[in-house]
Amino acid sequence: MRLGFYIDGFNMYGAICQLVAGSPVPAEQEFLKWLSYRGLCEQVADHFSRKWSENCEVSLIKFYTALPHQDEKRSRHMEFNEAQRAQNVEIFLGRFAKRDWYCDNCGEKNFRREEKETDVHIAIDTVADALQGNIDAVVLLSGDSDHAPAFRLIAAARPEMPRVTVVFEPRGFSREIEQAATEKYYVKAPTIARHNLPDKVTDVSGVVKATRPSKYKRPANP
Repeated sequence: MRLGFYIDGFNMYGAICQLVAGSPVPAEQEFLKWLSYRGLCEQVADHFSRKWSENCEVSLIKFYTALPHQDEKRSRHMEFNEAQRAQNVEIFLGRFAKRDWYCDNCGEKNFRREEKETDVHIAIDTVADALQGNIDAVVLLSGDSDHAPAFRLIAAARPEMPRVTVVFEPRGFSREIEQAATEKYYVKAPTIARHNLPDKVTDVSGVVKATRPSKYKRPANP
């Protein structure tokens, strides 16, 4: 069975940030952000191979994100994207757009940046890959209810196709995505730590493509 993995990058990153912030020593848990999505997806495939008594393979991994505007964050995120590419993860970049924002207390106008295009891109790709027969099961790494309509469309067109939603600790599944999915998979902190990328990430030919940012240094005893 060919599994297609679709990763809502900032939804997953936000969950890891919550996990880090809630730890006794947050600085020592920053390394969790240097995550191998390839390794994690392989574990999910192994789990469903056992559960469904059928060989499940990772057919594709698509990662949807956007580059922050702040130089330091942008640099780390670009390094992270290169690490994913080195492990044969496809990267799809959205963008951040300014949006007017008014203070509830004083009414002063300001602006904030919002990620754009990511959810729509995920919806298009999951539906297209499912209906074109590129995959046999869709696995979404997100608990966001915005993705439920795509799952429902796939269910109507291909009711036999498994639809899996995956979330990271400490976030949960939205009611809408739970109802639209056929399977759920919950990732806890030890699993995220187990699939940490090495300090030097190489491609299949052994060429170094990305280096762990100093902020994500792995502690001696994580």
